[in-house]
Amino acid sequence: MKSPIIPGSKFLLDGTTEVIVLKPSTRSNSSYTVEIPGRSIEIVSTDRLMRITQPIQKTIIDDIFDYEQ
Repeated sequence: MKSPIIPGSKFLLDGTTEVIVLKPSTRSNSSYTVEIPGRSIEIVSTDRLMRITQPIQKTIIDDIFDYEQ
């Protein structure tokens, strides 16, 4: 089962455009009303929405601190 789409969350529309989900437009949650910031509000099918995943960044401690030798 897919995780539910929560209104107010950000998704990628067609894998390229970042949108904000406003609300479901059908009772079956098969399409949602989304806002393309600064442009328009549209109704799109859930299969066009993709979760935004942020890559996990690893930090090496030696890179943060400059040790004197």
